[in-house]
Amino acid sequence: MSLRGYIIPTMKFVLASRSPRRREYLEAIGLDFKVIEPGVDRTPDPVEDMTVVDAIRFAVDMARKKGEPYAKGHPNEMVISADTVVFGDGHIYGKPPDLRAARKALRRLYNRTHLVITALALHYKGKCFTGTDTTEVTFDSLTKEEEDIFIKKAEIKDKAGSYAIQGVGAILVRRIHGDFYNVVGIPLNLLDHLLREAGLPGLLHVIK
Repeated sequence: MSLRGYIIPTMKFVLASRSPRRREYLEAIGLDFKVIEPGVDRTPDPVEDMTVVDAIRFAVDMARKKGEPYAKGHPNEMVISADTVVFGDGHIYGKPPDLRAARKALRRLYNRTHLVITALALHYKGKCFTGTDTTEVTFDSLTKEEEDIFIKKAEIKDKAGSYAIQGVGAILVRRIHGDFYNVVGIPLNLLDHLLREAGLPGLLHVIK
């Protein structure tokens, strides 16, 4: 099958990510892909007074680096990599190293609006196409007792900002403004645009 000169069956997608959420949502839309370990994955150094631009640059750099090592050896495959950061008050809230850090992050986010920034990178034929999406998330607050339950139930250790909106974290969310899938970590509309920017068919042409 071809589409405007593209031989669709030869298009091989690779997801460079440890995130089960990204994998689940790509599977849900019917994309055929394999999963590999990201080339690099780290929490930003704790720096206060960062700007939104700083946070975006960090996310883009991390997204690019996660897929870059594999992409260099497999130029004909479409390697998707991503990085999601939670940003507020000049600070990036990464994955908490321990429960104390998780509590501290949550308490700084209570009754406030923060930004969830996801950067996507699409590596193909030696080029890297990147883009970002930003969603505003407003939290309620928890009592000390509720916080104890939340931390136990939410499995926050591998979650940027110490929460996941598609899980128990949804209880904390008063409202969001923007793309829900961006908060999950895989803005599908953005991925569709990156494919087209790379001169490839959009997602609707490559899913099962």
